[in-house]
Amino acid sequence: MKKYTGPNGERMTVMRRDEIPPISAERLAEIEAIRDEDIDLSDIPDMSDNDEFWKNGVVRWPEKKEHITIRLDTWVIDYFKRKGGPSGRGYQSRINEALRSFVISQMMKEAEEKGRAEGREPSVSR
Repeated sequence: MKKYTGPNGERMTVMRRDEIPPISAERLAEIEAIRDEDIDLSDIPDMSDNDEFWKNGVVRWPEKKEHITIRLDTWVIDYFKRKGGPSGRGYQSRINEALRSFVISQMMKEAEEKGRAEGREPSVSR
């Protein structure tokens, strides 16, 4: 479990799936017995007609992935599987994210080197 402060000062907690304690049958029965009209929604803003909020919304489709066969060291695969908890689920996505991050950093370095070769200095825009 990791606790941190969110961007708006709110306290946040992140838990891995294997860290979430099980819910007892009694508690599940209590939750199921709550009527919809008895749930307090007063702290949840209605965003359905908030054009200002939705005006910059963008639908982003996942990037297409290519199915390949690749040989990796067993210990590398084990590392990424361990990061997914006991089931190891999602290890291929974690490997993809690590490779993507590496490729992006290399592309940025190459772009900086090309710019310097052309007599330009890198700049940071905000």
